[in-house]
Amino acid sequence: MNMTTLTALQARFSDAYREQVEASPWKRTEMVGQATTRADIDLEAAMSAAARQVLGLDLVVIGEEAVSAGAWADIHAETAILIDPIDGTRLFRAKDPGFASTFALLERGRFVGGAISLP
Repeated sequence: MNMTTLTALQARFSDAYREQVEASPWKRTEMVGQATTRADIDLEAAMSAAARQVLGLDLVVIGEEAVSAGAWADIHAETAILIDPIDGTRLFRAKDPGFASTFALLERGRFVGGAISLP
């Protein structure tokens, strides 16, 4: 993993945020369950697709929303990414700037890079 790859991921994730959240502000308040917004779900799906475009279709994606819903994946895969599309959903819903969008990359279970974005 190198900085070019991390930068490409961050750029794609920023694009996904603009497309999924900023372009559809209603997703901020539509609830899917008790603690999840439509923005959480849609942004995780968009970030997952973007990560596979950059890192390949064999990438194992472990999304916070999917794990919360009971889906699990192998963190010891050749390459895996952990995604939390909106960390701080309550702050996000309240339009407080204290939320973040995060990801971490793993190779065979070892952390190799990541980023925290403060949209």
